[in-house]
Amino acid sequence: MFEEEVRRALGYVAGGVSVRIVGGPGSGKSTVLESIAAGLEKAGFTVYSLSGSPLLNDTPFAGIGALGLEGRGQENGPLGVANVLAEQLAQRGARAIVVDDIDELDKESVAVIDIVQRRTERPLVVTMDDAPLYSMASVFTPARWPETTMRLSPLDYDQVNKLLAQTLGSPPDVDLTTAVLMKSGGNPRLVVRIAQSAELSEQLVLLDGQWSMSGHTLWNEYLQSTVQELLHGLSADERTALHTLSVVGARPLGPLMQIVEADILDSLEMRPKRPCPAQQRSSSSTGAVRSIPHASNKSSAKLRL
Repeated sequence: MFEEEVRRALGYVAGGVSVRIVGGPGSGKSTVLESIAAGLEKAGFTVYSLSGSPLLNDTPFAGIGALGLEGRGQENGPLGVANVLAEQLAQRGARAIVVDDIDELDKESVAVIDIVQRRTERPLVVTMDDAPLYSMASVFTPARWPETTMRLSPLDYDQVNKLLAQTLGSPPDVDLTTAVLMKSGGNPRLVVRIAQSAELSEQLVLLDGQWSMSGHTLWNEYLQSTVQELLHGLSADERTALHTLSVVGARPLGPLMQIVEADILDSLEMRPKRPCPAQQRSSSSTGAVRSIPHASNKSSAKLRL
């Protein structure tokens, strides 16, 4: 998956251009970043890799600790650590900084990375969620130049078909691919989890070298944790709105605002860490809302798989 995006990113970095990889949870950002880091190392780059964690974003220098600086410079705060890291990055040879989930990086590590990159002008490749830049959820918004943004789009039919074949070991038939595409909305993480859980639940059968559905649903008990992850942190009003949206299905934005308050729709759109499993705003000029999974009495998460 995402071979073209990886190729483009490697070209940008080779030319000294920093790259932001933007997408929602499960969109493949981390996978793309891993491939970029591997490609850079293969091309002779020294890669400085670190990642953010929601459990450590309140721990000073937790992220930067992955670089093995052993606490050097911390007594002088972010500037002291930045001096140590900048000294390494200033050495000869191709070097790049790679940060996964920079939204979840502790603020001290973010400050160090920002200072060092601006001082050394080494390319910086980061992944971040697709919150609007005016949202408080976008923590790493200072512009740098040269820099480009690569937004990961949902998978199309052919890509879902290919990912299912990789996950299951044999190609899926048309009906299975279509069902998974509709229920996942083209989200790679959901595609994989739906396929794996369906196989575990014996909802798939392998006939003549192709996987097909053995029944009319893909919902199973293994998906419960995935659904809970998607809905974690939503307020009662937001959950109610999602239930409503999943029931009514795809509708233009105007009619939806008659049944769901506009501020709730905006709140859902601004939650990059908690993807909305029932709706996503379309980027089209019609302002449509695209339905992904629909509601069901079989799950508290209101997903009909």
